[in-house]
Amino acid sequence: MEMRTRTLLWAALMCFLSVFSVRAEQADRYIASLVNSGEWLTLSEALPHYRDSIQTPYLRLIADAMLAAHTNRPEEAIRALDELLGTYQEDLGSQASLDFALLRLHLTGLLGRYAEAADGLLRIIDRLEAAGVTETETLQAMYARYDALRNTDPPSFIRPDGNDSV
Repeated sequence: MEMRTRTLLWAALMCFLSVFSVRAEQADRYIASLVNSGEWLTLSEALPHYRDSIQTPYLRLIADAMLAAHTNRPEEAIRALDELLGTYQEDLGSQASLDFALLRLHLTGLLGRYAEAADGLLRIIDRLEAAGVTETETLQAMYARYDALRNTDPPSFIRPDGNDSV
């Protein structure tokens, strides 16, 4: 293969890769902007189209978790948050990790798993206080609410055996 042909092929490959890289970066920025702005409907429409183009692995999990949390799919959100925190906690940083852990506990409480939510909140409060954080009143209030419900059955819908009419 002559040198000129090889150079042209190399240049074409570089152009292709740079276009692919720019598209992936644009996908990351677009999905992140939708999550940050809370545009859940737009995110639900865009995510399937951009999912394979997202370069940042934890961004995909954040988008999945936040979309599920805001579209009444708490179990799915909890699964995504568990994977996110289990795999990328160091990448997220302490504040984002704390925020996602609190969201997870909130969703757990919404599912009626009050003891699990209370115990998780108590662990977080203990760790924060051990680290010298003194402003935990909001977390203490959340803990008190879930702890008070600890032995309460989760909410449920019960349909009578027969059909009712209004």
